[in-house]
Amino acid sequence: LSPGSMEYRIDETRQVRLEFQGGNLDGRLDKRQLAADINLDMSGNGLNAKLLVPREPLEKDFRKAPLSGSIKLNVKENGLVGAIVPGVNEKEGQITANLKLGGLVGDPSLAGKAFLKIKDMDVTMAGLHLDEILFNVSADGARGLDLQGHLKSGKNFLKVAGNLVLDASRGWPAHVELKGSNFMVVNIPDAMVRISPDMKVDYSEKNGVRVRGIITVPQAEIHPHMIPSGVEKPSSDIVIVSREHPKGKEAVLPVDADITLGLLDDVHFNGFGLDCYITGKLSVTVRPGKEPVAHGELKIVKGTFRFYGHDLEIKKGIISYAGGRLDNPGIDLLAVRQVAGLPVGIKVTGYVTDIDVKGYSTDPSLSSEDALTMLITGKTKHDPGFNEAASNTARIAGADLLAQQLSGYTGLDHLEVSGAGKNSSEIRVFAGKDVTEDLTVGVESGTDDDGTQFVARYHLWKGLDFEMKSGAARSGMGLMYTIEFK
Repeated sequence: LSPGSMEYRIDETRQVRLEFQGGNLDGRLDKRQLAADINLDMSGNGLNAKLLVPREPLEKDFRKAPLSGSIKLNVKENGLVGAIVPGVNEKEGQITANLKLGGLVGDPSLAGKAFLKIKDMDVTMAGLHLDEILFNVSADGARGLDLQGHLKSGKNFLKVAGNLVLDASRGWPAHVELKGSNFMVVNIPDAMVRISPDMKVDYSEKNGVRVRGIITVPQAEIHPHMIPSGVEKPSSDIVIVSREHPKGKEAVLPVDADITLGLLDDVHFNGFGLDCYITGKLSVTVRPGKEPVAHGELKIVKGTFRFYGHDLEIKKGIISYAGGRLDNPGIDLLAVRQVAGLPVGIKVTGYVTDIDVKGYSTDPSLSSEDALTMLITGKTKHDPGFNEAASNTARIAGADLLAQQLSGYTGLDHLEVSGAGKNSSEIRVFAGKDVTEDLTVGVESGTDDDGTQFVARYHLWKGLDFEMKSGAARSGMGLMYTIEFK
């Protein structure tokens, strides 16, 4: 081979390029054997490989022919990983290997070691800086490969250990263990998360993936940001294409998992009107072909919740699982504020698929509806206009019910009426169409100062949607919850 370069293009702007000074590829088949030699000189990097197979057994049954040879590799290139993996940049990387080939052509074996070392890697998408990535792979000449390595960030390590059996008849079984303490996995403006994992993962083609272990979260700061005001509306020429997902098909790779997730005392969430600390433990079970289920509970130990323009203090907040599906936990929530010296609020109980929301007050003479009116308007039963405020609250709820009935005659999938902010006399109307089963787009307008807005909603599960709004006066995003009063 004449001097030149090897180039691997990732996309129009990203590519890997290795210069080489020359090399040769020789292949010979004579009376005794098949021999092959590969040599590449890449400006200090190099590849050398040799292969020998006796001719007589090769002609009888090539799969049973004895195999011998060697592979030597040394590549030291800055930015090599970053050119292959989007959003990753490293200052220094090195791969070395010194392996011997043996066994049979149809059942080869390896002996020797391979080594990967990367220094000062930035993972921009996760906001992480890894000081070092180090992996050692060793082969014993039989069928096994052993892996030892770690990722280092600051003073903390994520250790990796495992093995792979080179046996196709057994489905290439592999075992990996992950252990770490207070290791940062995300550090972006919206979230900072540290974990202490103790996980074991087993794999084979026959049995799929088996996962066992514990993931403890000692610290997390989650702060979802609002979309800044002035966000432009989507252009009129944007077309959203629906993509149907195949139904009734099981995953190609079966997964069997028992994972315990523990949130310690320093897990803080502040966004979408909720500001709280969350602690607790969940045991999640996944079985092939079945919905994931969970046991345990998460507690809101302290926090506030913004409701109709008011900050409510969370007196009790429990999300519990008793072997049910992950998307249908039990809810037990009590959030209150003071109105004229009297605690009033909302009490939420039941399951996500069958939730019960009622007004709450320490005054037994107040009905649920009166407590809600006090909570939303700040008026007491003795204040002028209380009955009118209560009537407005009921009127908005009734208008929404009528709008839902009328939507079937307008060709719209959604026609909704809701209250707007603190003033219970103001209303907003939303009209929308379903683009997919989970995505709805439409417009919203009302009597308040927000004006007309473009709205996109993505359905997460029953009663909970992720919503984005864009308008001339205001833009933002948040979680929209729908509650039904019984």
